[in-house]
Amino acid sequence: TSTFQIDNGGKYTQTAAVTMGSSIFAGTEVFAPNSTVEITANPTGTSIPTSPGYGNLILNVTTGSGNFGWSSNITSVQGNFTVLGTGTGATRHALIGSGAMTLNIGGDMTISGGNFWLSSGAGTCTVNLTGNLIVNGGVLDIANSTGAGTINLGGNLTVSSGTLTEGGSTTTSKIVFNKTGTQTITGGGTISNLVNMEVAAGSATNLASNVTIPGGLSLNTGVLSIGSNTLTLNGAVTGSGTISGSSTSNLTIGGTAGTLNFTPGFRTLKDLTLNANATAT
Repeated sequence: TSTFQIDNGGKYTQTAAVTMGSSIFAGTEVFAPNSTVEITANPTGTSIPTSPGYGNLILNVTTGSGNFGWSSNITSVQGNFTVLGTGTGATRHALIGSGAMTLNIGGDMTISGGNFWLSSGAGTCTVNLTGNLIVNGGVLDIANSTGAGTINLGGNLTVSSGTLTEGGSTTTSKIVFNKTGTQTITGGGTISNLVNMEVAAGSATNLASNVTIPGGLSLNTGVLSIGSNTLTLNGAVTGSGTISGSSTSNLTIGGTAGTLNFTPGFRTLKDLTLNANATAT
């Protein structure tokens, strides 16, 4: 069989619509961790490259008006996974439609353009992300229909522009901050619908700007520090973890928050705002 090899620093750009399993991935693929595959045209059929998978992967599709599904065929990216474009207008790419899949990413996941969904149907998608999740353009939809998406995040979350959302009917999609140590959340863009956030045991998450959490917040013995920012909670807060405030911290409750546990010694807030019909104890 043939071997398709890309060494560190090398880059391959797929500009034509091909059936991947019978063309570029028809033999054995050897992609170094710092190699790059860029896809600029929707394939006519998808396939998974030989383990350990892609080095860096870039989706940069700028033409085409038809929605596209990857049929669970992106499962391993050793480096960075970047989405620059998914076609014209609101055209989307989706990792999975039905069933269950896991995508492991060794670097960062960046959404700079396009409309990228983890799940477009009843499928469940889990992303294990070692690096940062960055949304600085376009849309990242964790689950757009009846399925669910989970991003286990080892780095920081930045939504500086664009939209992070959950456009479907599920209430279980979430981002889990699971680093042993400190992670940050930086806002500026849009976080909408039922995007739940969970701070895992042993993790400490700090706000680096004003942040709105539209879904639930689960604090599994972890700590969320507001700092000199405003935290807006529109869903329920659960778990035995705590929130840390200060004399420069602001907290806004926009829904039924439930019981808020504050870190001993950090139970101070500058402003506490309860919107109409909001409750907390």
